[in-house]
Amino acid sequence: MTFCTTHTLTSTANKQLTQNLFTHRSIIPVKHDFLWRIERGIVPTLTWNEDGTYISLGYWSPGDILGYPLSKVNPYQIECLTSVEAIITPPQLWHEDIKALLYHIEQGQELISILHRKPISLKLWQFLV
Repeated sequence: MTFCTTHTLTSTANKQLTQNLFTHRSIIPVKHDFLWRIERGIVPTLTWNEDGTYISLGYWSPGDILGYPLSKVNPYQIECLTSVEAIITPPQLWHEDIKALLYHIEQGQELISILHRKPISLKLWQFLV
């Protein structure tokens, strides 16, 4: 069961932002025209293949920015591992979160690097670290 409450905030550019509170195991809605900024909690982003096997795209925590515009993987899902507080960030405000966007890129490249490590024990160690 998904539970979400909503509050209105003001950004540094005096734009209205929507703060959402999600419960554990909730699915955070994904749209093509906004990103989420995690304020509190832990969320993985996921996809799955044709046989239904889940594939982790990353784990995200406070300060991270995520959403379909950064991935383009389809299907794409954001699930709450804990209770989560997240803010919807529309495109006209993405420049305010440049550090978080750069971190997102770094994490993706690090994951690609780990996937190509040999042997598997080193790959697992790097992923856990």
